[in-house]
Amino acid sequence: MKRAKVLFGSFRRGEANDPEIFVASLAAVLGEYPVGVIEFVTDPRTGLARTLSFIPTIKEVSDACDEQMKPLRRQSAEKARRADSVKEQLPVLDPEAQARVRDGLVELASFLKKMGSKI
Repeated sequence: MKRAKVLFGSFRRGEANDPEIFVASLAAVLGEYPVGVIEFVTDPRTGLARTLSFIPTIKEVSDACDEQMKPLRRQSAEKARRADSVKEQLPVLDPEAQARVRDGLVELASFLKKMGSKI
């Protein structure tokens, strides 16, 4: 609600029929976005107050937030793509090979415990 008030208060007295409902609506829309996006869009130095002359509509606020989300969504998609790429490169072990690896790790852990107690 605080950032919605900052945004609303950054404009001269406007046309909102009911300022309380308008601010509550802004808060509801802003609440759907990460804090960094909210701060950017509502900051008078970087956000809508710098680019618009009149109080923004709820749609304009939502559009501005969506615009700020684009790089974040691209980063997220790229990260997911990389993770999928790594998964594709990993060999798929058959159950017998998995058992050998598991047994080897158990044996290694046991050996390391014994070595740790000798130090």
